[in-house]
This record gives sequence, structure tokens and C-alpha cells, in this order.
Amino acid sequence: MMPGRAATLPAPTRKELAATAVLALPLAEASMKQRAGGASLEPGDLELTGWAGHVPLRRVADEPVTEDYVADPVPESVLRRVAELGRA
Repeated sequence: MMPGRAATLPAPTRKELAATAVLALPLAEASMKQRAGGASLEPGDLELTGWAGHVPLRRVADEPVTEDYVADPVPESVLRRVAELGRA
């Protein structure tokens, strides 16, 4: 979620690496539809039965929360990424 962030951190310990899982999936095909508003109706659509609608998805970032034991300020790179992700 924060490109380049790993380069600014200490190397992970063996325990941290053992507790971390990374999943990579090859995508032969992917699709996404983005637009505002509801569906576009075609002739005859209103006669159809069944549910129609959409599930809104969003990714937002709140303000960074610094751990109590940390005295350093939030890095500029983190603040920039938070601004890029926006808030809704």
C-alpha cells in the first residue's frame, strides 16, 4: 500500500518473515467497471425479475496513528500516500 516504504524500514526478523504470507495469483483476465449512478436500462429490463443493484467499494486512508513508544514524526512519504488514497 505504500510503495518504497520497505526501503525505509529495518530488515524484517526471521519471526516476522515466518508470520507473513504473500499470495500471488496469475491473472489471465481481469475486468472492472467504474461509473457513477445506477444501471443503464435496456428495453425490457423492467420486466425482468431478480435483484438488480451494485455494491459500492472504496479504499480510503485515515490519518496515520503513531505508536505510543515512537518519538519520530510520521514520514513525509507516508503522509503523501495517505493524501493519495484520500478520505471519504
